[in-house]
Amino acid sequence: MSKSHNENVLSLIEQFAATADALLSSAAEFNKEQLPPRRWKGKELTELVKVKNIQNLYFMEKEGKLPDWYRQNRNENNGYTLEMAVEAMRVLGTLPWRQIDEPPAILSFTNFKGGCWKTTTSWHFGSWAASKGYRVLMVDVDPQASLTRNLGFQPDYFIHAEDTLAPFLMYDEEPTEENVAERILKTHIYTLDLLPASLDLQSVEWGLAAAIHSVSYNSDLDDAEKDAERAKFFLRLAYCLNSVAQRYDLIVLDGTPTLGVLPLNIVFAAHGLVVPVPTEKVDFASTKSFLDLLSDNIRTLTHLFDDQIDVPQPRFLATKFESGQMSSSSQSVLDDFIRPTFGEHLFKTVIHQHRAAVGAGSYFSRTMFEVNATTLSVKSDARKRCMENYEQAFTEIMNAMVFPLWPTTSKLKALAEEI
Repeated sequence: MSKSHNENVLSLIEQFAATADALLSSAAEFNKEQLPPRRWKGKELTELVKVKNIQNLYFMEKEGKLPDWYRQNRNENNGYTLEMAVEAMRVLGTLPWRQIDEPPAILSFTNFKGGCWKTTTSWHFGSWAASKGYRVLMVDVDPQASLTRNLGFQPDYFIHAEDTLAPFLMYDEEPTEENVAERILKTHIYTLDLLPASLDLQSVEWGLAAAIHSVSYNSDLDDAEKDAERAKFFLRLAYCLNSVAQRYDLIVLDGTPTLGVLPLNIVFAAHGLVVPVPTEKVDFASTKSFLDLLSDNIRTLTHLFDDQIDVPQPRFLATKFESGQMSSSSQSVLDDFIRPTFGEHLFKTVIHQHRAAVGAGSYFSRTMFEVNATTLSVKSDARKRCMENYEQAFTEIMNAMVFPLWPTTSKLKALAEEI
């Protein structure tokens, strides 16, 4: 029997998806095996490990304070890897980690519109922080799984629902430290781990919404008990992350560009909310719609659950700023709309497009913080501008949203910079 028209179209779509999966998987394996890790040397290395003179490190190698293979590896491969640098910082006592009694900082990068550089910005922030030696956990809660793919893993090909947070969010499994840790993937960056996503997370959104609805019709519960039960569904992600949080300094959340139960979990799990706002008028208007929807949901939830849900204060980050001949439009949107609206809640640094650097990095699933200057075909000045721009923005985020949570670490950092 011949196939129907719909069956033929379905077969064609499935063929496209299978071919795309195979190509993307092959590219991911190439990137994993062929791209060398970034090496730090000279001034970059001394600034990273916080010694005044490179000779101090060579002396540590000679005196046996660092592993005996460091000198040969450094000479043969032209510098230290991040793993080597972290060990040097441990010996020197200059690791940037939070103090044990200070909380891991959880930051959510969110906006309900696609294309606002939510994933791009969170990915670069995690990569930058890891390259400084911080212990970073990236958490992908977007069914499209772009962050998972950016970090070198192929969602839906190797990663499925059971490999994500889905079983915990849906109450199919208890989120103990051991169970959640089993889902954490080590990435090619020494100090950066990933809780991955897959398309299966879309069913979590539907499942949570249905579960919340069913609570309303549970005759065994009074109104207060129903409120408490419904609140739990919005705090499930926070509960999951708390089980492994003490392993890290920073936890970075990237979620779906929609507004629902799962995205609200991302908001309520965070200490700080970073909202990327592209310097384009249509995107600014979409951000305004996002704020309307967010405020409506928060008003409803806080009315129902009172103090059970803690809403983080948002800060805004202008992104996708056009340079050169196209800059006048971006500048107008920034000056006429974004700055007047958000005022002091807008970070001063504006993220530029960096088409060459970000584009080449995305193709190879790398940021400029992870590769050597000559690894990708990006001009040195373009790479430098990209890294400096992001560094300035992310330092602002750390100062405003992370260091206030780490008073002892901030004090020690300030003293170290004075000495």
